Amino acid sequence: MAESGELRLAVSEDRPPVQFGLLGPLTVSVGGRPVDLPGSRVRAVLALLLIQANHVVSADRLIDDLWAGEPTPGATATLQGYVSELRKALATALGGPAPVVTRKPGYMVTVAADQLDVMRFEALVDEARTALRGGGSDQVAAILRRALAEWRGPALADFADEPFARPVAARWEETRLWALEERVEAELGAGRHFELATELAHVIEEHPLRERLWGQWMLALYRCGRQAEALRAYQELRRRLGDELAIDPSPALQRLERAILVQDPALEPAVGAPPARAENGGPVAPKLPVQLTRFVGRERELAQARHLLATGRLVTLAGGGGSGKTRLAVQLASEAAGSFADGVRFVDLSRVTEPSQVPAALATALGLEAQGASAADLAGGIGDAEILLLVDNCEHVVQAAADLVHEVLSRCRGATVLATSQEELGIWGEAVLRVPSLSLPRLPQQATTEDLLASEAVQLFLDRAGATDPGLAGDPAALQSVAKICRRLDGIPLALELAAALVSVLALDEIEHRLDDRFDLLTRGSRHAVPRQRTLRAAIDWSYELLQDSERALFQRLAVFVGDFSVEAAAAVAGSGPAFVDDLAALVAKSMVTANPGAGGDRRYRLLDSLRQYGLEKLHAAGDEAQARRRHAVHYMQFAVAVDLRLHGHDATDGSARLVLELSNLRAALEWCFSGGDLEVGVELAGALRWWFFGRFGQLDQARRWLEDAVARRHELPPALQLKALVAVMTVAFSQGDYAGASGRGEEAVALAQELDDHRELAVALMARGGAAVFEGKLDRAVDCLERSLAYCDELGDRWGRAWVLTFWGIASRRAGDHDLARAQLDEALSIFRAARDDLNQVIPLAQLALVSQQAGDLDDAARYCQEAIALARRLGDRELAQGSLCVYGLVQLARGQRDEARQLFLSTLGSGRGMENQLVVALALEGLAIVAHQEGRDADGILLWGYTARLRSELATPLTDNRRAERDRHLAGSRARLGDDEVGRLLDAGRRLTAQEVLGRVGGAPALGVRLA
Repeated sequence: MAESGELRLAVSEDRPPVQFGLLGPLTVSVGGRPVDLPGSRVRAVLALLLIQANHVVSADRLIDDLWAGEPTPGATATLQGYVSELRKALATALGGPAPVVTRKPGYMVTVAADQLDVMRFEALVDEARTALRGGGSDQVAAILRRALAEWRGPALADFADEPFARPVAARWEETRLWALEERVEAELGAGRHFELATELAHVIEEHPLRERLWGQWMLALYRCGRQAEALRAYQELRRRLGDELAIDPSPALQRLERAILVQDPALEPAVGAPPARAENGGPVAPKLPVQLTRFVGRERELAQARHLLATGRLVTLAGGGGSGKTRLAVQLASEAAGSFADGVRFVDLSRVTEPSQVPAALATALGLEAQGASAADLAGGIGDAEILLLVDNCEHVVQAAADLVHEVLSRCRGATVLATSQEELGIWGEAVLRVPSLSLPRLPQQATTEDLLASEAVQLFLDRAGATDPGLAGDPAALQSVAKICRRLDGIPLALELAAALVSVLALDEIEHRLDDRFDLLTRGSRHAVPRQRTLRAAIDWSYELLQDSERALFQRLAVFVGDFSVEAAAAVAGSGPAFVDDLAALVAKSMVTANPGAGGDRRYRLLDSLRQYGLEKLHAAGDEAQARRRHAVHYMQFAVAVDLRLHGHDATDGSARLVLELSNLRAALEWCFSGGDLEVGVELAGALRWWFFGRFGQLDQARRWLEDAVARRHELPPALQLKALVAVMTVAFSQGDYAGASGRGEEAVALAQELDDHRELAVALMARGGAAVFEGKLDRAVDCLERSLAYCDELGDRWGRAWVLTFWGIASRRAGDHDLARAQLDEALSIFRAARDDLNQVIPLAQLALVSQQAGDLDDAARYCQEAIALARRLGDRELAQGSLCVYGLVQLARGQRDEARQLFLSTLGSGRGMENQLVVALALEGLAIVAHQEGRDADGILLWGYTARLRSELATPLTDNRRAERDRHLAGSRARLGDDEVGRLLDAGRRLTAQEVLGRVGGAPALGVRLA
């Protein structure tokens, strides 16, 4: 970094401060908010100017660095453009002039000494060098801690591959390592060897050939009473130097090894050395692990943990591998250190391999002799001290850790313990805080940018990926991809950090796509982490190996569930043997399964998706997958059949709610059954879900393929299931608006139901057959089927079925022009659905009552019915019913003379119409837009749309109603008078040849239809 000179950027009181950072990825912030710079080359220009801050950098030098010595033609003009973009971005963020000025022969950025992290770092290093000549260890260590805190990662991290950055970054890194080594030396002199023994174990993994650090670690270990470990450290360094460089350790390290072997008294801390003091004169809290990355989120968990720590003496943060327990505990302990007169001690059990080593780990943290330490020795060492013990990673030695913690708490009234473990310690008085995954964003298509940035999972991913691509937060498309990754990884911090590390290698969409093979993908963990934190598979392996055999078997079988599930479902799939409840409780306690309150106080269980994929691998390897999946499918088939019967009773809303709760598992069961699993179970399950599931959750196309295949293979099914397959495929076709297909399968279903004398299936088959006939315009056939269906429903006491029959019959009566009968039938259907608390199925009768009222001239009543139907459909999340109701409302508004509002309603109907499976609703909306076009004098647009909808209705076998046909003919007659018969005929033919994409793509959201031929 060049000397600062005399140039400074004046910062007025009303102007937000600007901060620049090079010690990590390039960052610019104003008032604490990041500034998004436009493009990598503009960022590189700023980095080059900041490296020489307050000095002019020639244009030739900038061009040479930007193009690596091979500038393109016009590079000077291009550079001027980059500088202009940089100035504009900075000026916009600052609300005033940018600190980038033109000075012959180039450009300069002017910054104050406290506005650039490199300047602050180098100033503190200079201050430390001065202090080394006469200051105490505490003073030197404090200065260097502040200097090192300026680093956020490798210097110039986002330009690591650029030739201009490498020598500068290497020089700054060497200065950083000098500062680190001098800080460690100062802290050894201040007697902080216990804290350093833990910290340096991690640091040397990042710098494995840095001999001074190894020597400092050996000395810290020796002073902690860990002579054997100090000597093993020397042997490890000698092995590494020999293998990689074919050299021996330095003479200084060889002398240190000999001194350790003979226990040279000169290695002990200076006798009578003054105790370490903080800058304010108070005692220095013992060293907690240094957080190398920013702590993100967890405000709620921190608040809960603070309360528990303030009111109890033992708090355990429990969570699965990679959930961030240690990070949360260290953050909490660092905040709480001032509340304990004798500070905090960090007890790291991550490298303990045997329960017998637990006391030695605590002794080391307390500064006591580790060899042969007993619980009594440890309690005596603590005495009446007011101390917080952070005991980290207890799960693999949980019994030994629990015994020791119990002994300490029983003997030492001033001690408080904060533990982390995948499983609680199980001690009386223990307060357990389950550490959940980070908060997730809403589904990306539903979320705003603010919603996505508010998610803790998204914040962590962006923070960790920022070194590679700091512009992600300002890119809406990238945020959508990040949100998808976060949701698929369940917000698990370790998984997110491993995924974020791939941003330099893969595009975000590619990362999300490859998460199907996440265990082979997420492998780029930190080299200094313990092995189980370096890959996602290693983290879950660690947790899995801690389970008992029966717990592993249960965990594997539970992996067939998708989403959450009930204890009854778990027992049905895994087998409810005598150990089932205990094993399930153990999986919850060990953070392999989550348990959350469900409706009515029931518990709902769930495996995070990464754990589920891992469990499926183990289940498949054990040869148990097919049996577990069949049990899963059979359970949900029996569940769906029971709910289907309930839907036809007096509590349809409760039945619907139960189906919603099991949605993911119902889908999974269907997919397995119809993908080579069990055809009979699949048909039974699909039959039970026919009216409700497929239409509401956009599964119609897939269901149609499955069921048509089942009908084609009907010879493999018993007659009763053949009938179920026919009725199911008929109802699905009806829900799609394929009334010709529904009629064909309906005739087969009615014939087979009569042959089998199955009145329940016959009632449904006649109902759907009659409904299809209504929309085919075959009203006599419709009334015949519906009348017979109604008789069977009444015979069976099926009030819900009666309501559906009356709904379809009411539509037939309306189409026949009998408005009074239609109103009576639809009113009764609505009353039955309301009595059954079936909110969803009230929507169609309401929309039909709107049309009856419109045709009868009661337009205010029609509008009221529409508004109620739309509100119900939206509240219940049913897109298809909402779109259909919007379309009806558009027709009502047309009749009321509200043409502009009608247009917007039709366009809203088509807003998600590209994904709508009921094409009749698309036709109705387009016909409404055709009427609007005619009323606005846009004859060509209207005629094209009539042509297209004529072809669509022909394909659907759903002719226009008499009223709609008369309206169409009236508009076309006016167009013929203005354009002539030949032009109208040509436009109608052209409209029939348009594709759905051409029509929907051109009318969606446009203020005018603007449909044009290519």
